[in-house]
Amino acid sequence: MKKSTIALITPLFFLGFGGIKSSVAMHMDEWFIHAAQRGNNVAVKMMMNNNVPVDILMVQHEEEGEEHEEHGKAEGHEEGPFVANSTAIMWAAGYGWTDMIQTLLERGAEVDRVDANGQTALMWAINGGRFDAVALLVGNGADLSIQDKSGRTALDYAMEQNRPQLVDFLKLSNPHKAIQGNKKIESEAEKTAKKEHEEEGESHEYQQKHGLSPENEWLEVDPALTDASPVRKAAASGNIAFLQEQIKKGQVDLNARNEKGETALILAAREGRADVVALLVNAKVDLTAVDSSGMDALMWAAWEDWPLVVQHLAQAGAKMDVKDPQGRTPLHLAAQNNRVQAVKALIAAEADVNAKDLEENTPLMLAVMGGHQQTAVALLQRGANVNLRNKHMKSPTKEAENKNFVELVMLLKKAGGN
Repeated sequence: MKKSTIALITPLFFLGFGGIKSSVAMHMDEWFIHAAQRGNNVAVKMMMNNNVPVDILMVQHEEEGEEHEEHGKAEGHEEGPFVANSTAIMWAAGYGWTDMIQTLLERGAEVDRVDANGQTALMWAINGGRFDAVALLVGNGADLSIQDKSGRTALDYAMEQNRPQLVDFLKLSNPHKAIQGNKKIESEAEKTAKKEHEEEGESHEYQQKHGLSPENEWLEVDPALTDASPVRKAAASGNIAFLQEQIKKGQVDLNARNEKGETALILAAREGRADVVALLVNAKVDLTAVDSSGMDALMWAAWEDWPLVVQHLAQAGAKMDVKDPQGRTPLHLAAQNNRVQAVKALIAAEADVNAKDLEENTPLMLAVMGGHQQTAVALLQRGANVNLRNKHMKSPTKEAENKNFVELVMLLKKAGGN
């Protein structure tokens, strides 16, 4: 065993990498990638200081079979699935660990390295919906024109994942390189529309009967729902021209719901259609409507990390203290899912940073439970109480200690946590 490996065993043990036996069994690439997956910036820096290459690849070791895999599970490892030739910056990007991405870049990580599937860290970040990570990678020169093995570019990934804000961001960042690849990608909305069209089997005569022109033939009218169905579909897909026309006619119920209880506003908010949301709130739609899951438009915007949508809804008077069946506010949902931009938008709209859900968890506690350091920082800066305990008498600091989130523990204690 190398001296550098021996030197790392003890500190890695205390940083939350299981027992000595499992640590010895792990290879250096596993340690490094495992630290990146957990967001453990302290361990990553420590290993780089011990000459672990910043772009070390995740590889399958021949001597490791099912026995090693099962041993890892028994020891409680939480690392993600094996992805051949992936690097730490890819995992950090996928999980949205921007502090770690910055650390890796400063140590010379190759921003455009690709894994076995031809995917870059930027593509990983887009797949995870990590807006901050995408912005950081693009700001550090990530190449938007690289194609994976299927011929898809970063823009294709954003379109395929139906992330309009990321699509707009990529196009604005570098319009010459934010291009589509060789493979035609259908977005989730396009796939759904295509499937519905095939199932409906609408003919040209059917379209004419219901007044569907070639410009809006994507609309498939459900006769049982009259014109409310195409309005909801227009809201979800961002067809603002059609909506403006229908609103001008004044013959549509903008608050009509589908079988899931979703209104046009809820659908637009969930899909990040900020312009549609602005149009609908100006038309005085019901901001308090909730779907069958108990979520309103603001909650969906928080859940999906659409800060512009949050801003429009907040300015229109959406309630910041509305709660889902688990007692979670929009800020709880954003914090739990590490939706940093939505968290900041909700905080700016005066959301209660110390609100409690049914388990008496605050947004800060939910952020800590997930190891979401950036979200925790934003909440603490707004004055979140670091010592509020939940029903189980756990404080955020104790939760971070139990999960071995070293940097979060340091952050919380610096803020007075105990």
